[in-house]
Amino acid sequence: MPLKLNYSKSKVEYIFMELYRYGEQRHPAFRNRRLYSVNGQWYFDTREREQVGPYRDQNEAEKALAVFISKTLLDLNASRPNNNRVQYGAQDGIAHMVEELLEFFSYSKKQGQTAALAWANHRLKKIMDNRKYISNSKERFEVLEYAMDYE
Repeated sequence: MPLKLNYSKSKVEYIFMELYRYGEQRHPAFRNRRLYSVNGQWYFDTREREQVGPYRDQNEAEKALAVFISKTLLDLNASRPNNNRVQYGAQDGIAHMVEELLEFFSYSKKQGQTAALAWANHRLKKIMDNRKYISNSKERFEVLEYAMDYE
């Protein structure tokens, strides 16, 4: 006897759409990390196939990529569905950095740079005070400092 699924076609399509990046109609055959090194200098590629860099090391390139993803997400916010299950930057291991930067750039966009810097300084203190309990606290701290210099 064949197995009968209790899902409608639209429900199944929705589940599979969650596996794709926003705007993709199908899953690519192969997806690799966007960060790479050429002759000791680090770069990342955008979805539009633009090369961004060079950066002096992988750490700086990761922070720059987190800034790029965060700013792009804020620019697309009006047309993007709100889905809290998606971890942007997870493919490159920087989702925690993107999470911090989304807050920072949201403050900057909505309340101005002064408010964003005040929020970031408060957040940096909170990360330092609770570093034993906050995952990836060192990287979170460094990416916020990077973004503060970036602005």
